[in-house]
Amino acid sequence: MRLFIAFPLDSQAAEKVFQWELWLKGQCSHGSFPPKENLHVTAAFLGECSPWQCTQAKKLVARFSFSPVSITFSRWECFHGDTYVLRSDAPEAEAVVARLRLGLEALGLPYDRKPFRPHLTLARHVAYQGQLPPLSISAMFSHLVLFSSVETQGRRLYTQLSSTK
Repeated sequence: MRLFIAFPLDSQAAEKVFQWELWLKGQCSHGSFPPKENLHVTAAFLGECSPWQCTQAKKLVARFSFSPVSITFSRWECFHGDTYVLRSDAPEAEAVVARLRLGLEALGLPYDRKPFRPHLTLARHVAYQGQLPPLSISAMFSHLVLFSSVETQGRRLYTQLSSTK
């Protein structure tokens, strides 16, 4: 089972981000654009996990707690020439993720150890040749969710398995 732990967006931020996604989609002839309900900031990507690892991850997320943290997405970034994201510097979120990763390590659970770089992916496999407009979108991260990710008919389906309180 493919798992990841993420900060979902609050409804107001999700709508603002989605409007920027629609704007970008209107500028591109092709590409992949996530549905609004899939917008999130990944805190830890666990990858393929066994049923036992999934159970352990569920328990960790269910008992994990933190005070809500604010984040502001203030710039565009392009990865690999065709993936567009909104970026933020978020030291408070980084501290939450560091604690989460310590919990994963203590349980012996796998996760991608790349540094946490808070971003929201808006488009993949697009060709965009223009000036990206300035933006500022504030969000509140109030909880974490453990998701499973399954590809069905060329689309990613995310299912919530566990959530912080």
